[in-house]
Amino acid sequence: MDIERVNEYTLKLYISYDDIEERGYSREEIWYNRGKGEQLFWDMIEEIGEEADFELEGAIWIHVNAAETGIEVVVTRTSDREDSPMISENDQGFERFVEEALSNSMGAIAEFKDTMAEAVVKQQYAVFRLQQFDDIIAIAKRLQAVPMTTTLYKFEGTYYVMIEQVEQNIMDIVSIVNEYAQLSQLTKHRLAEYGDRIMDGNCIETVLQYFA
Repeated sequence: MDIERVNEYTLKLYISYDDIEERGYSREEIWYNRGKGEQLFWDMIEEIGEEADFELEGAIWIHVNAAETGIEVVVTRTSDREDSPMISENDQGFERFVEEALSNSMGAIAEFKDTMAEAVVKQQYAVFRLQQFDDIIAIAKRLQAVPMTTTLYKFEGTYYVMIEQVEQNIMDIVSIVNEYAQLSQLTKHRLAEYGDRIMDGNCIETVLQYFA
């Protein structure tokens, strides 16, 4: 987790989905399991004091942003503004406030995923970010019977697989691949222009032939 001290009163925390998984959570748990989301949140808050010498005293404001590669949390303390949406940590409503902030963040993440899903349906292709090369082997085994075009790229040190020309509902394929990789906002045009094409058009078949 990265902690950036914006000023005396504000910290910005960023945790990637890779870091989240290293902590024992899956992306699906964070998106859909409120209890897991709260547990992760409190783990992050606890680390603030340990790593950044930032005590949660007085009034606190919390804002959560969902991004493609992770989650950003902005924590601000102490404000004299009457219209500030802050609440005291010692206030009985603090936990309720945190729960509402988490609920809003889960809603934002769900909305983010819905937007990406709509884009996939519209453009009829999907790009996935792999954590490691071996992930494509697991994907290939699951999708070997599905007629489609698959291309493997390497872009900025990370592997991406693009799936297109699927002869069935593309969202069914997205659901399967999401178990092993993360849906990305990278476009096919950006990958084609700036990425290194590793396996062109028949990635699944090539992986099954040489690596499975």
